[in-house]
Amino acid sequence: MGLYKNAASEVQINGFRSTPIPIRSSIRQGCPLSMQLYTLCLNPLLHKLDEELAGVRIGRGRVKTVTVAYADNVTVLLTTLDDVQKLQDILHTYE
Repeated sequence: MGLYKNAASEVQINGFRSTPIPIRSSIRQGCPLSMQLYTLCLNPLLHKLDEELAGVRIGRGRVKTVTVAYADNVTVLLTTLDDVQKLQDILHTYE
């Protein structure tokens, strides 16, 4: 919490800096905690998506694919209109 108490950022354009902009949410770029926090939040989200959504079956395999996650990108594969609402509800829980 000490890293983010009264945190602010400035924008620099053509050598001129803006007035400080208070940071009220998010994680600052380059913060050493960002990867740990991302991992702690991402794993439960991916499991929930896998449990709740139909996903797609690739080839003749029995294994379904719901998400493709790499680094800080997540792609969700939806096949039904019901899954759109389910996805919105799940994301609302994790936002």
